[in-house]
Amino acid sequence: MRRLLLSPIAFLLACAGPPEAAVEPCSTCLLTDANNYTYSSELAIGTLEVPEQADVLVRWESLTRDIRGAAYDPATDVDEAKLIGFRDMAPDEVAYALAHDELAQADAGAYVTCAPTDDACLLSEFGMFGNTLDIQQYFTEGYGTWLLALGPKGTTGADALAFLTPRAGASAIEVALTDTTSRLDVEVHLASVAPVAVEPFEPVFVLDWSGLTRDGLGDPLDTDTVDELWVGRFFESRAELEARMFELETLAGLSWTVDVSGRSSAEMASLVGETAFMGIDRSGTWVAALRCRTCTNPAPRVLTFLTPASE
Repeated sequence: MRRLLLSPIAFLLACAGPPEAAVEPCSTCLLTDANNYTYSSELAIGTLEVPEQADVLVRWESLTRDIRGAAYDPATDVDEAKLIGFRDMAPDEVAYALAHDELAQADAGAYVTCAPTDDACLLSEFGMFGNTLDIQQYFTEGYGTWLLALGPKGTTGADALAFLTPRAGASAIEVALTDTTSRLDVEVHLASVAPVAVEPFEPVFVLDWSGLTRDGLGDPLDTDTVDELWVGRFFESRAELEARMFELETLAGLSWTVDVSGRSSAEMASLVGETAFMGIDRSGTWVAALRCRTCTNPAPRVLTFLTPASE
């Protein structure tokens, strides 16, 4: 599968209730596609027309919501602006590839960054390794597609996006991103996920995902990109978790992780958190997720539920 730098995303609740847990717990738990959730997204990115070869000022101080609709403070939440030039891709192609995690490094003809001051950057402040963007040569009509991405420094994904489009007849030398400039709409289905039944209060069991054929995004599962197993306990229901998919880390009362780079299974006893992993109990909703920390789309590749086996 092909990756680059962004991503990461209306939630729908499936009508079916969760299947009954198996009576016998598994010690080596082989995941199937029925154990995985489904996720889809549509990304809308607005276009800001600017004069070609001009040192345009791009502002974003009026942002109050990020691309997912969460409360946002650009003064504290944006410490890097990225400007990426796609020489041979139209804006709609870039937006689709971002939403589906299909961009490749080779798609980007230019990549420069800016450390903003006063919630803004001039184009002349973007650069890389001490070299600034050559506005006269590259920021011209017909070069390709320029994508602006805002967010924390050194992370994949973005909190706000906009296409900057140089036009010979444009006159605005100052443009601004607003809450409506970019939007990520998502559908998440958790209700019909078949849970994995395990022995309660037993931390020694194996989760094996070698039998999965597709990830939650609907693509063939690329185990080379899966690099972390995350387990969390929640007091929220499945329906509540659907509506707050991108808050799982903050919602979890307890959570544990383990690096699974290059692997297709993990010993659950190897999970590490603020407390030792002692197995699951009947105190809440238990989630196990396989994540790609370097992918542009922040959605887990695999998300399933762990449940105590029936007595």
